[in-house]
This record gives sequence, structure tokens and C-alpha cells, in this order.
Amino acid sequence: MDYFSKYNLVKKNDGGETIIFNTLYKSIVYLEPKYSPFFDKETIDIESFPSKLYKFLKKNMMINSSNEENDLLDQFIQQTNFSDTYRFVFFSTLKCNLRCDYCYEDHINTVLNLSIYDQVYDYISTLDNPKIEVDWFGGEPLLTLPQMKKFTKRMFSLLSKENYSASITTNGTLLSPKVFKDCVDMNINLYQITLDGLPETHDKHRPFANGSGSFYTIANNLSNIKSTDADVQIVIRVNMDKESDIDPLLTELEQFIGDDKRFFVYLYPIQKWCERTNNSLLLNNDSFEKVAGEAFRRHPKLQDYQLYSLMNSNLSCDYHKKNSFVINPNGLLTDCTIDYKKNAINDCTNMDFYNKNKPTAPLCTNFDCPLFPVCLGYLCKDADKKHCNDFVQTQREVLKRLFIKVKDIPDEE
Repeated sequence: MDYFSKYNLVKKNDGGETIIFNTLYKSIVYLEPKYSPFFDKETIDIESFPSKLYKFLKKNMMINSSNEENDLLDQFIQQTNFSDTYRFVFFSTLKCNLRCDYCYEDHINTVLNLSIYDQVYDYISTLDNPKIEVDWFGGEPLLTLPQMKKFTKRMFSLLSKENYSASITTNGTLLSPKVFKDCVDMNINLYQITLDGLPETHDKHRPFANGSGSFYTIANNLSNIKSTDADVQIVIRVNMDKESDIDPLLTELEQFIGDDKRFFVYLYPIQKWCERTNNSLLLNNDSFEKVAGEAFRRHPKLQDYQLYSLMNSNLSCDYHKKNSFVINPNGLLTDCTIDYKKNAINDCTNMDFYNKNKPTAPLCTNFDCPLFPVCLGYLCKDADKKHCNDFVQTQREVLKRLFIKVKDIPDEE
């Protein structure tokens, strides 16, 4: 029996148009205001739909049978729980050349011991033709570039380049033309780099350790990346609080990026990450989403990374699932990049045992939640009910930013 999918997110914009996004099938439709009354009721009655509307929504996977959806969801959960891709997050160092005023990390002189890379290599060598993803994290991971290059070279001796990829979270100050080429050669194809505003704002939040500004160094490195033809994705993260004036930055980024589809913008609210954080300046969830939504409406050419992620992948936390390892700066295995000291009790000599004893069931089993296909029950192992509700509401708000619009229902064939 067909029904209006429980995984449909329905939103109306200020013009009265209805946007429907199905989180399971990643399908989207954009309906004219004349169809709005059919979606005003708490319970949507598909029997009342005009034939053209019914057929259109059925074609776009908005109307399905429960068996179809349950089978597909089970398939996604199995693929997530038992992925043949192994993911390794290396905290290569806690050292950093910046002193961001909201950073939660202690920038002590800790570098991941070379023996840990050897242990990870030994573990990977026991696997049967695996696919490997590496996330380079810190501190500032590019301070350990020689170790990164050495480990990657060993990976390429073990695996084909098609079976190995990497990403990096970097402040961007060390990403010179030569270093960027080294990173591309290491199959690092995703880069997250932060700009918190134009120079005055950014340099207040993210100065070098000596107090000087870092904006122009990062901007010059981004300009070099843009001048290349490297097949990479660049996510420019902008952390925001109540004092942030991001509009001038986004105007500059819109002009700088142009039509280059490799670049995305990721707006994110500063949170209580450390004791230095000024709580009075923090944006609550509703305020942030209002600001973010307006920002992308004023700058429609920018690619919204949060929206891109919602529409093209699941947003579950991978770190505590099977075949996923977070290796903290002391060489211990843990399951979180933020609280990386917690549960860090296993060393890398026990990787197979550690992996086999991870739980396989989702942490949440609310299969009726419209966002379940997005997080697959793996939002965060420490999430409480409020955290989960905030996540659902945030994704509903992100839906308002959709820039892909099917403006009308086509005529019946």
C-alpha cells in the first residue's frame, strides 16, 4: 500500500511554494503555491491529491510502499555497519602555529610516534585488498608533513591509488604551492580551511602564535589552489558568533570562487569549546540558522557545504562504527575527534580486537524519524535527546536553503 513517505521533509518558503525533500532517496521537488493546501494538514491524505500531483510525487519517490522503504533502509544500515572501507583519523600532532581564541585543544609539543604509523601499516597489510580513507587532523597536521609523506608512500606500496584517499583539516597557513602539490600527490582530495571573516575579524579569532594576523597567508594559498587544475574539494569553514559580520567575507568569496565547483562554504556557530569562550556571544540554534539562511540567500552562487552534505551523503558519525579508527596524539585508539582523550584505552597493537568488538547496532532506532536515513542512528554516541532534536530542526532549516528548484509539475504524458 502506498503512503506519503515518512522520510519526506516538507517546508514552505515565503512565497508559498512547497519544497519536499526525501531523505531516503535524496529526491527533491519544488511545487507551486497552488499545491500548498494539500500539505497544510498534520496528516497528509494522498487520496485527495489530484492525479497529476500524485503521479509526479510517486515518480520522484515521495509516495512509496512501506516495504520498499524498509528494504532500502536496511540495505543502507548494512552498508554503513559493514563497510568495506577502513577509515583512519590521525591526530598527527597537537602542535599548532595559530592560537585561535575558541580552540579546545592544548597546543603542547606532542607528535604522533612513528611506531604508531608502523602499527597501522602492519594492520592494513593483513586486510584483503581494502579501501582506505585517511583523515589528517591536529593541531596543525602539516607541521608533520614528512611523517605524512612517509606513511602515504608506504600505503602506495601496499595499495593502488584508487583504493587510497585522504582528507585534511588544516588552518591553511602552511599550504604553500609546494606543500599543496605534495598533498595532491598524497591523494588528499578534501581540504577544510577556516576563514572567520575579513582580516580584522579573522585575525582577532585566528592569529599566529606570535600575535600577527593569518588572513592574508591563507588567502594567498587559496588563490594558488584556485589557479591549479587539481581535482580536489575545498571547504571554507566560517565560524560565527553574535559579533560576526560574515556578509563582506561572503561577498569576497563569491567573487573569488566564481563558477569553480571545487569550492564550498560551511557556516558553523562557535560553541563552548573551551573556557576562553565568551558565552554571551554564542548564537543559539535558531539564531544561527536564521543568519545562515539569509547569508546563502544573499549569496546564491556560493555552494553550501551543509546543504550539499545533506543531499549527497549521510551525516552519521563514523568514528565509533566498525572499520573506523581515531588515533589520538598519544597513539591510543578512541572514537571521537573532539573528546579524543575519552575511552582511549587501546593501543594500536590491538586494532583487530578493537574493531571486532565494536557494536554494530545503531545507537538510535527511531526508524520513524524523518532524518533517520541521514544519520542512520549514528549521530553521536554522547548525544542526548535535545542534541538529536536540534539536529533534526537544523536539517529542516537547511532545507530552506535549497537552490535546486523544479518549478512546476510537468504535464501528464
